[in-house]
This record gives sequence, structure tokens and C-alpha cells, in this order.
Amino acid sequence: AAHRKILDPHFYWFFDESEVKAWRAKTPVDYVFVGARPSPAWVRRWRTELLEKDPGVEEVFRSGAARIFRVKDPSDPRFR
Repeated sequence: AAHRKILDPHFYWFFDESEVKAWRAKTPVDYVFVGARPSPAWVRRWRTELLEKDPGVEEVFRSGAARIFRVKDPSDPRFR
């Protein structure tokens, strides 16, 4: 959304890996979406139970088990 490429487990980034790497190097992550039903085929980098305890993020939206967290400091290397 907002004219930014959305990277999710269903986006096959390896088709344009160089473009994605360049984009990630210059674009900080400022929000993290954790879906209600993660795909079992993909490794989950972010888990709700860990983000809820992380002082570096704050929950800004909840719908059922789905959550959106705002990254307080987008330069934090954990979110690169």
C-alpha cells in the first residue's frame, strides 16, 4: 500500500532478487503485519507473542488474531 512494494511469504522475491535487495537496503520497515493464520509452508519471522513483549514496537491494530505493529525506530537492525 502507499506505493510501497509489499513483501509477504507468497511473493516470490527470487524472481527479481536484486531489485528487492536494493529496495530493502533503502526502505526501512515501519509496520509489521502478523496474520491470523500463518502459512505452514513458510518460516514465520515475526510472532505475535514475541512482538507483544517487544518494547521496540507497539500494537496499532487488531482484528481477531491478526495484528499490526508499528516499529518505533525503523533504523533498528532487527527490522531490516
